[in-house]
Amino acid sequence: MADSNDMNGSGPQRPPRRRTAAEQGEIAMRVPYSWLGEMIELPSDPADLVAEFIRTGTEVESVDTVVSYSQPMC
Repeated sequence: MADSNDMNGSGPQRPPRRRTAAEQGEIAMRVPYSWLGEMIELPSDPADLVAEFIRTGTEVESVDTVVSYSQPMC
C-alpha cells in the first residue's frame, strides 16, 4: 500500500509556498541595517533585531546580506 504522501509515486509532497507580503497586498519594506542604526540603537547582531521584530508581531520575510568591496577584486 502506498504512503498517503506518495499517491503518485513521486515522493513526499512539499507544502504550498507561502505567499509574500506583496503577493498578499500588504506593504513590504526593505531597510538597510546601517540606515536603521542611524535612527535607533541596534543590537550588534541583526538576528537579535529579527527576533525582536517577530516577538512584537512584525513579520520578517527575509534578511539579505550585501557585501561591498572597497577595492576591485583581482
